[in-house]
Amino acid sequence: MASPKTGYEIVRNGAGFLALSQSVLRFQGSDLVEFLQGSLTNDVKTLNPEKGLKACHLDVKGRLLATLTLFQGRQGIWAFTSARETDSLKQGIKNTLFLSQSELEDLSGQFVWIFFIGARAGDLISKVFGLKTELGPLAHRSTTTFGFEGELLRDPDWEYPAYLWLVPRSKQDPAFAALKKEPFDFPVDELSPEVYEILRVESGIAAFGVDTNEKTLPPEANLDEGYISYTKGCYVGQEVIARIKHLGHVNKRLAKLKLDVSEPLSPGLPVLSDEKEVGTLTSSVYSPRWNSVLGLSIMRLEASESGKKVKVKAGDREISGVVI
Repeated sequence: MASPKTGYEIVRNGAGFLALSQSVLRFQGSDLVEFLQGSLTNDVKTLNPEKGLKACHLDVKGRLLATLTLFQGRQGIWAFTSARETDSLKQGIKNTLFLSQSELEDLSGQFVWIFFIGARAGDLISKVFGLKTELGPLAHRSTTTFGFEGELLRDPDWEYPAYLWLVPRSKQDPAFAALKKEPFDFPVDELSPEVYEILRVESGIAAFGVDTNEKTLPPEANLDEGYISYTKGCYVGQEVIARIKHLGHVNKRLAKLKLDVSEPLSPGLPVLSDEKEVGTLTSSVYSPRWNSVLGLSIMRLEASESGKKVKVKAGDREISGVVI
């Protein structure tokens, strides 16, 4: 595994990969589409075998319980999410799931997500999986690679090209060994979780329970476009989301901050704009790309606009920054 510094340079000039700790879920049942249609924010009826779907699961007050990436796979609809969101999802759907003809399986012990990301990730995917054209956003393919079956999905939420590859957990080590032996004309190596975290913050992707809390609404975390259908039928929390859409905006938004400091800051520090507290710093990393510390904060809407100057108060220090 490359060091964080080397790993980041691999992403900038080639492609990296790592195994994620996120959950592997599978939904099955005779009324599966109808059940998910009433449980998720996006239109599950549009899901097809060649393209995935992003969606949220909410409580009755429209508050975010989980975000999911879905695709039609073998024997059901599969989903990618975090372990913490899996717990919230299971709790949120337990009553309606009991009354349905569907079931939810957590197959994280049997399968693992391998994540590819980097400037040349598309070239790596084309070579390894024998694809003649680059996959579009959320494009999905069933694959047979290195002698075993898997599922490949393009994830469009990242600043660098990124892909999710679902494989049996028993095949993770053989897959990594094969990738490291494969000849490429650009740098390729396994990445550390530290690099993944840097890339997440650079991409402005909120981590559940870190950048969000039990009161967060999806649009506050920039999970409206691509995650919510405003034309589908009823789902849990729809009334609140429709009201937000009708009013035009929420009062807070997730913002990415470039801070004038060389070391990451502790979460929980207040963010100020025009001498008023407008948010709380939730994530913080040093970004080699920006040669500065980047942070995330769900801030007052008027303070979250790009170019807006901010300060982070850390004890007796006030650290200058700007929304990017």
